Amino acid sequence: MNAIIRQHARNIPFYLVVAAVAFALKSHYSRAGADDLAWILAPTAFLVETVSGIQFLPESGAGYFSPGHRYLIAPACAGVNFLIIAFCMTAFPGVYRLRSTIRKSLWVLLSAATALGATLVVNTVRIILSMALYDADITGAALTPEQLHRIAGVAVYFLFLYLLFVAISRALNVTSSGLGPTGRYRSLISLWPLFWYLAFSIGVPFLNHAYRKAPDRFLEHVLVVLTVSIGLFLTARGIQGACQFALKRLRSGFSTTA
Repeated sequence: MNAIIRQHARNIPFYLVVAAVAFALKSHYSRAGADDLAWILAPTAFLVETVSGIQFLPESGAGYFSPGHRYLIAPACAGVNFLIIAFCMTAFPGVYRLRSTIRKSLWVLLSAATALGATLVVNTVRIILSMALYDADITGAALTPEQLHRIAGVAVYFLFLYLLFVAISRALNVTSSGLGPTGRYRSLISLWPLFWYLAFSIGVPFLNHAYRKAPDRFLEHVLVVLTVSIGLFLTARGIQGACQFALKRLRSGFSTTA
């Protein structure tokens, strides 16, 4: 326990830098319009256009519009919240586990680049999926287009966040010579993606009193986020555990026959 406390104390400057970047991004996003978010909307529109073949043109003050299909990539599609979550979820564990100052600094920079790349990919997938669901016209009285859009968005964002967490954990296990999670802390670390997603999807809006504007819609948002994210988390953990168990059995079988 003392070693963990000392390790965290030495990392306070790096933690503050990561927190400051996250706060700056959140502050920028809360006030930004479509033109201010061109730095992420433009590459997102380019990737969606490349994959789907649907042309998107910039429309000042609105985002990127497809004249033939009437789709709009607006500021709400920027994925800045996902970018912040991915950056924090990636940066903090590396800062804690890596030893040298240079490695910690490089990891923070790498975390920013990784988070941006992951955001562009997940935005592209989510927008293309939303367009496909809209064209499929599978909504009705029991499921509105807005509800389907929210469910799909939560599912895509959280699934990619969990996959990013698994990749980061594997990378740190290979490259890190610092303290790694052991015992009960390993179980707590497994909740890392769920913690960050719920903190930004529910916690931050709650602290900003978003529920005051439309309590019913906020409650619906909370229920969808909790149901989909926790359901996906438990499913992913179960699949991951089953794969690890099967791999151990396979390895033990090879060692027995060798």
